[in-house]
Amino acid sequence: MADHSRTQIFLHLDSGIFPIQTLNGTEAVNECLDLTVTTSSRLTSGFASDESRSLIGSFASLQLRSGDTERWWHCDIAEIHESWDHGRHSWTLTLTNKLQRGTLQTRTQLWMHVSRKELVYRLLEEIGYYRYEITWQVDEVIAPEGPFLQVQESNYDFLKRLLAEIGANFWFNHDPDPLHEQLIISNTPYQSKYLPNIEWVQSVSGLSPSHRRNRIVSILPEFNVVPARYGAATNDALLHTGKADALQHSLTPREKVNHEQFTPPRPDVEAAQRALYAQQYANQKALILEIVSHQPRLTAGHSLTIESRRYLGYKLATGDIRLQRVQHKASSLSDGSGLEYSNFAVAIPRETPIRPKQIELQNLPQFFAARIESPYEHAHLTKQGYYRFRPDFEAPSERSPYGHTQASPVTERILPYSGPRTDKGKAVGWHFPMLNQSTLFVTCLNNDPYRMAIVGFVPSWEQEGPVTANNRTQHRIVTSSQNELLMDDSPKSHRFALFTFDGQTMLNMFDNDKEHYIQLTSIYGGINLNASLNVQMTAQESIAFESGQSVGIKAKQQASIRTENDAISMQSAKNLTLESKNNLTLTSTEGDVSVWAKTKPITQHAGNGFTQTVSAGNANSLVQGGTATVQVNGGEIQLESQGDIVITDGTGGIKIDSQGNIKLWGSNIYFDSNSVTVEGDIEYDSGGNEPESAPELQAPELTETALLEFDPVEALEGEPGRYSRSKPRPSNHDSIFKESVSEKIQDVDDLYITFPGDEMPLWQFCQQVYGTNNSRTATHLLDSNPQLAMIGNRILPGLPVIIAPINSCHRDLEPLKQKAIDLTLEYLKLNQEQREWFAEHHETTIDTLLITATSGLDQHEGKADSDDLIPFSLDSMILASTGSVIAGANVQGGKLNKRMKDFAEYSKDVAEKTKGLSKQALRSNEDYKQWRKERTRFQKEMKKLLNSPGNPSFIKKLQPEGVNNYLNIGKKQLYRAKDFSSAISGIDMTQLYKKTMIFSKGLGVGGWVVTGLGLYGNAKDTYQSCKMGDAISEVCEKSVVRNGASMGVNIVTGAAIGWAIGAGIALAPITGGVSIIVVAAGAFLWGLYGGDLSNKAGIYAEELIYD
Repeated sequence: MADHSRTQIFLHLDSGIFPIQTLNGTEAVNECLDLTVTTSSRLTSGFASDESRSLIGSFASLQLRSGDTERWWHCDIAEIHESWDHGRHSWTLTLTNKLQRGTLQTRTQLWMHVSRKELVYRLLEEIGYYRYEITWQVDEVIAPEGPFLQVQESNYDFLKRLLAEIGANFWFNHDPDPLHEQLIISNTPYQSKYLPNIEWVQSVSGLSPSHRRNRIVSILPEFNVVPARYGAATNDALLHTGKADALQHSLTPREKVNHEQFTPPRPDVEAAQRALYAQQYANQKALILEIVSHQPRLTAGHSLTIESRRYLGYKLATGDIRLQRVQHKASSLSDGSGLEYSNFAVAIPRETPIRPKQIELQNLPQFFAARIESPYEHAHLTKQGYYRFRPDFEAPSERSPYGHTQASPVTERILPYSGPRTDKGKAVGWHFPMLNQSTLFVTCLNNDPYRMAIVGFVPSWEQEGPVTANNRTQHRIVTSSQNELLMDDSPKSHRFALFTFDGQTMLNMFDNDKEHYIQLTSIYGGINLNASLNVQMTAQESIAFESGQSVGIKAKQQASIRTENDAISMQSAKNLTLESKNNLTLTSTEGDVSVWAKTKPITQHAGNGFTQTVSAGNANSLVQGGTATVQVNGGEIQLESQGDIVITDGTGGIKIDSQGNIKLWGSNIYFDSNSVTVEGDIEYDSGGNEPESAPELQAPELTETALLEFDPVEALEGEPGRYSRSKPRPSNHDSIFKESVSEKIQDVDDLYITFPGDEMPLWQFCQQVYGTNNSRTATHLLDSNPQLAMIGNRILPGLPVIIAPINSCHRDLEPLKQKAIDLTLEYLKLNQEQREWFAEHHETTIDTLLITATSGLDQHEGKADSDDLIPFSLDSMILASTGSVIAGANVQGGKLNKRMKDFAEYSKDVAEKTKGLSKQALRSNEDYKQWRKERTRFQKEMKKLLNSPGNPSFIKKLQPEGVNNYLNIGKKQLYRAKDFSSAISGIDMTQLYKKTMIFSKGLGVGGWVVTGLGLYGNAKDTYQSCKMGDAISEVCEKSVVRNGASMGVNIVTGAAIGWAIGAGIALAPITGGVSIIVVAAGAFLWGLYGGDLSNKAGIYAEELIYD
């Protein structure tokens, strides 16, 4: 029994060396070591469980000695179990490789911008390996190059999958020195270390069974039929009869490998490589060699040489085998003299490649979150249209070069098109580009981490979508610059619309109860319709072209305007020019051709001859009340006729008949010539025969045609209203400013406050005021206007905006900021409609309030929900009678008071003189004609007086040169800051503008401000009868007449004078808003809606009363 005493196993720990009584376990290629040993020696000093637990995870070496053979394993202690059996204490330990630690490291990670080799090294380092403990022997093969996705997968399983994709195996070397395991990674089929000095029992004669230690006892082959699933493969072990080529050891596909056979599907080249590995893995089972041995040096992954014909009965191609698995077993002999060790090994011919099993991916989550990260406003897209985003589960780490960002490295695995590219390489489909910081839903197609796809967008909780409760019937596509496609299902207002930024250009297609409309609008720019062949517009009723300035029709060859049943009218407010390079023809086939000038003469010019031909009928030239002159310079005048020629003025003349006779007649006939020859009797009357000549004709030159300016076109009943939509709310001002091409800043010379009339982005406002829109002007504008933060850093109609110098700090800036905040708080109380009214009319309202406050007229405010007038006073806003504005208002108020009284008295006097006259008799009356001239002059004076306070002459240096480009847009006032905030002008402008905003709240309810010369009762009656302003009703007319009578004005003529002065303006239909009118002397004088409409209103009122 002494022959076995030399087989011993020892466990080496930091605390000492301990003998082992039993050993069981396995080592295999592509698997971790799994050894279980038992010892009766005490491994710790005490019996506490904490001491035993502290050994778990610690380093241990296992040494096996058998005669002159020695085997080492360098391991981790994975488990410890203590037991007592009949009073005997024992320890059972489970030993494994360090690699086993990776099974405890489960996580989700997306690895970007890292190679497969580097990723393997990183995983092994996290498990606990040093790089010198790793041997990398991998050839390059076709495999996915990343990114690599690890989803709820341990580092160990992830490592095995990464290696299997490139056909790589791993095994371990355990040398006694150095004291660590060496991890071997290789995908080369024949890269394997040989085991030296391995003896076989059969090769040594005379050995008894007890002397079989350190020798191989037997080897038995096992044959299996392997189907060629992916292609035709051969193996010497299967066809050992020699019919097969001994060198054929690779796979040859029968046909193109279908990539859809794999999960997930692979591209063709990757599918072929994967098919090769799958078939080679299957081929490993074709011939299995089962070895029984007492040799502890048998190590998985290593090779050894055998005499195959002697032990197997046939010869292998190389005569070598490779060990795939070795199962170790050792136990104590009953007499305690030592251990009996044996092992069972599985090997395959060395020429058969060892391949790991291809690992199928676990089912990934159907969806997981990702986030767009880009240095720009929009998402980063590659040249191929791939997005760059990253999943939220990836957190930054010390190894990640992107640890400073909000999330982990980005990826690019989404095709944003709905179809493949065409044969010509053009992209097709539909795509909406994502914006930076967008939250996405991402999935993996076919469970493939290398084929990610965006499946949806996830708005944040506080994010307002393009469709909310306010517009739930609308379907909208809105871009970041507010270009919009709208499909509206609102009841009785169905439409399809396209809008550009701020609604400046739009295409509307309406469908309401009355009619279908199509509206194409460009507010600030032009509309171009281009066609290589034809553009045709057809309407069953009419087509109208209206332009604020000019309409041009140009054709290279021919342009025609034709009607089939009715007339063609061409009208011009000034000049109308018809010009042709060759011929100009006016033809009327059935009717007359008329050329008519109402007040001015008609002039005809010809550069080379002038011919008039009458084929039938007469040719008549009639001059009423003037002179007809025919003049020829340098030529002759010829009068030819087949009949008689008669020239007469009714008292004298000349006649040349068809026979050639000439007859002269008249009171006196004079001849002036060197000689006169006559036939027949002659009578002489000498003297008085002075020569006469006609005045030279001065024909005026034709002026060039000026551009025709049209009045604004009013919306007709039933015309679709303009679409109003929500405006963008930028999160910060940096993202909404565009860099200007020119960085030169046009600075202003002082501090100003303005009230813009239109909504616009901040960069556009900076461009208009400072001449550039770079980041410096943007920051300065926002710093100067803290009130803009209340409304999301936007420029809104009527919102106060401060304009301050950039290159200097103004001393009044801080107090002005508070004024602007006060006004903004009042502004925010208004709804959208009221804000628009204030932006449009605040200057005129301020003008009227200033004048009425200083003119001595009473002021009353009326509301639609009440028939009463409420007196109000502006005295609290008038601080002193100093300053340019208040001084100007005082002067204007005094002039207004005096001029109104004077004209009222004059009108009363004319009314007495024209009492009883009407219609034609009144029109031909000289007093009335003079009164009409005076009325026109009075209207112009009133218009001037009521518009003067807003004139820059009343506010010192109101319009600086640096912001003239802004003031030219509309008529918005710009007030100097010291006049506005310091009340130098004598008026607290903040309070005055607050009052104007309060008036704006009357919008839609018909609020009026009525002023009068202390005649409250008459004003009240007039207001109650005429406040609706829907039409000039009979009740309202009678009220004016009655009030006129109570003021001492003639009932008939006084009312007529009142209407003619401007009642038609004040009582014209009002679509909405606050009306400000002035009532005095029984007549409605100039109102808020004056201007160019005054003449039309006067004519209308005159015809209404007299005709």
